[in-house]
Amino acid sequence: MAAPSLALRAAEEEEMLAIRWDRAAKALQGARGADIEILDQGRRTTLFCDPECLARGLAIYQPTSTTVEVRMRVVPASGPAVEEFTRFVGRRVPGKPTTEEVAASAKKEQIEHEVAECAPRSRTGARRPKSWKPG
Repeated sequence: MAAPSLALRAAEEEEMLAIRWDRAAKALQGARGADIEILDQGRRTTLFCDPECLARGLAIYQPTSTTVEVRMRVVPASGPAVEEFTRFVGRRVPGKPTTEEVAASAKKEQIEHEVAECAPRSRTGARRPKSWKPG
């Protein structure tokens, strides 16, 4: 006998991740709730979905990367837990930097600051302008 399906899926909607499942799935009938575990750029987030949430068939998540893994574990009224997995691989939102780009930009600023601290100084201790070249 095949395991009950939740038809779990994830799709990008207006820069958010819409996590959907079949509200009429047999495993959800009388279920006490579900855990939705999200793995996004190494960070694990768990959302609890109560019976009202299960009836909506939708949870919304703000992704921080373009690849997000979602695992839903339903505790049915009777029988073993039902678990399903999906992976979302999206495209980069134009104009919105990825987490990797934000981290690289912060590192670049840190290095530029460290370089500026090492800049040559005049005999009086004042910083020489960037255009100064030893001659």
